[in-house]
Amino acid sequence: MQNSQGNRAAGTRLDSSTQAYQTVMRGETYRGQVNILGQSYITAYQPIINSANRIIGILYVGYLANFDELKHYIAESRILENGFVALRDNRGTIRLHSSHLNPDEITRIVDGNTSDWQISETPFPNWRYDVLVGVDEQEINTLVLGQAVKMVVIIIVSGLLLLGLILWLVHSVVLKRINRMNSMIRRIVEEEGDLLQRMNSDSPDELGDMARQFDALLERMRLTIASGATLSKQSHDESAKLAQIARHSFFFFF
Repeated sequence: MQNSQGNRAAGTRLDSSTQAYQTVMRGETYRGQVNILGQSYITAYQPIINSANRIIGILYVGYLANFDELKHYIAESRILENGFVALRDNRGTIRLHSSHLNPDEITRIVDGNTSDWQISETPFPNWRYDVLVGVDEQEINTLVLGQAVKMVVIIIVSGLLLLGLILWLVHSVVLKRINRMNSMIRRIVEEEGDLLQRMNSDSPDELGDMARQFDALLERMRLTIASGATLSKQSHDESAKLAQIARHSFFFFF
């Protein structure tokens, strides 16, 4: 470890107010972040204990906490548009943060001095750091409202399309076939009663069944009329025969 002049920082005393010092003095090993000579180090301190069970020194190992890569990543991080990500050390200092906010703004939000924010804190005990994630509730509400409006529009448009499809099906499947039947009836009435016309439907639904019944009715009417015509012709022939017989009988008597 070097001081600001580039020399070995021999003789540097551990600040008694730090958590590292207090942990070591209890005879325990400390692991975490420590600020040394103005720079942040990830460290481990272990007490040296003599045979009388007295702490006579400290074993130290540490390395400079180089946050260059992490700094760039966190600076570019953003939750939606206004939310942020930040890294806070054990002294409550914001070490790294999203670039669209400054440390004072983040501290004010985390301390609860600004309303309408949801704050999530994830501690990393070995480093003595906390990862902070802040989300703007107003932005979330606006986003939810926008999505709700979008969903309503989609539902309305889908409903209109479905209604259009139903109307098209009604027109093409139902009304078209009914109009065809009406046209046939009109031709029968207006065109000298052509009873040879047929719907010839093979549809299995109710309209198909009605068309087949209509065809059967036309066939029965045709057969009835044909039978009547046959009987009429037979009656005419019989009448002609009777008339002829009557004439022959008249000439016989005179």
